[in-house]
Amino acid sequence: MGKTVRKNSLTRSQGSAFAGEERVFKVLQRSIQITAEYSFTCSPGNTTRNFDYDAFMVNVRAKLPAVRSIENDRRFFLANGGSFSFESFYDLDRNLLESSTAECSSPMAALESYLAMRRIAERSVAENHPDGGIRLLQGNHDGQGHSYGQHESYEVQVAQGIWLLLWRVGLLVLLPYLVTYRFVAGIWMLLILMLSRLEQCRASWIPPRLKSQETQHVPPILVINSRPIQAKWILRCARGLRWMHAPLVLLLRYNIQLFALRHYRRLLTPFFASRCIIDGSGFVDSEGRYGISLRGSQLNAIIGFGGYGGSKPIFCCDGWLKGLCLGPPLHLTGYWKLFRKRQKIDISVGDSGLCPLSLYLRLGTTSLVLDMADSQTKLSKPIPVLKDITAACRRFAMDWMLLAKEPSRQRRPWSATDLQKFYLLETRRFLETSPGKATDEAWKILEIWQTTLNQLSGSDERGEPSEDLVGRIDWITKLWLLNQLD
Repeated sequence: MGKTVRKNSLTRSQGSAFAGEERVFKVLQRSIQITAEYSFTCSPGNTTRNFDYDAFMVNVRAKLPAVRSIENDRRFFLANGGSFSFESFYDLDRNLLESSTAECSSPMAALESYLAMRRIAERSVAENHPDGGIRLLQGNHDGQGHSYGQHESYEVQVAQGIWLLLWRVGLLVLLPYLVTYRFVAGIWMLLILMLSRLEQCRASWIPPRLKSQETQHVPPILVINSRPIQAKWILRCARGLRWMHAPLVLLLRYNIQLFALRHYRRLLTPFFASRCIIDGSGFVDSEGRYGISLRGSQLNAIIGFGGYGGSKPIFCCDGWLKGLCLGPPLHLTGYWKLFRKRQKIDISVGDSGLCPLSLYLRLGTTSLVLDMADSQTKLSKPIPVLKDITAACRRFAMDWMLLAKEPSRQRRPWSATDLQKFYLLETRRFLETSPGKATDEAWKILEIWQTTLNQLSGSDERGEPSEDLVGRIDWITKLWLLNQLD
């Protein structure tokens, strides 16, 4: 049932690849989805040591109807439109619970869905472990240096006019490479499975005395589609697939860099580079320095595939890559979806925080500036063009005093607060010149945005964050708590 609801909502919002794409423009009416990843912490006296995902889902399904995904047997869609999935890595050192909200049509609805999914997860884990032996941990990285956390997805226009035509032509060029890759990948995975089976058969022929010596350092075993397979074979399979689809990834990357999301990248990258001051969760780095945003401090690209080749972009196109690479050789549904004018894109520069107001401000301000870009409204002032967007984002993310300024091509240095105020004023003008399109929620978001920036400006003058934002903005709340330890 959950799967059906999700699929229908996509069909209504996106339509076919070449028809039904034009629609009446409205403010705050785009599809929004939030995905969060949770790790686990075990108490010293806990004997289980592992999170039981099956028991977790049994508890969830006792409260809310859920159905298993056809494509991923570790993913369940709930009746409220959200979903849970379990990510287990080949070395078994990392296990993450992934929670996705329903696809919502407003920032407030997305926030409510996110809080509901988080509450469901918290209660289910607490009921399965009443002694507190295992608890959910919401954060952005673990003790081994792995980064994870939260990202939001928005429905956007891939391109317009001639750029949309060139985008689709570029996709047609990918088709022969795509079919070839899927055939070769299928053969490779079959070969890996056969070699794994042969090793298991060989192990069964070894005498018990020798088996105990040979298998004392056996790698971990995973269960894939109810079949046990050693983790080392999963790793070899993944490495082989990476080599095989490298040409396909390279071609798709060039297509994206040349033709996709051009107007968003031109108009909104300064906004995303400075957004961390209103939605960062705060962190302490390995050298003991306090920063505003972990995700922002690691940013190294404007657009790309997150986690692929060490890329940490603002606009993350992982969903497009998965739709291209996954599936049987001639099952090209994911490929044809890439021809649509409106598609979902992940924004991966946001942290995973606990303050609802901060998340609401992130969703609301991002939705408004995306609406402004889609409306093609002429701005009253030129867009700030920073000389190095990624370097600016990293610097802003480590500047908790909000004093850092980045040079621009207009020869004016911009602070993160200045950039946010620029977009605030342009968004206000956009709403004022859009009679009948601006909703009450849009004006509410604008008011919260204005109040927050005013309080942050007060923080600049005093040299420390305003206590008025404690409990409202995560990074300021964490810094205030750390100061109480002095």
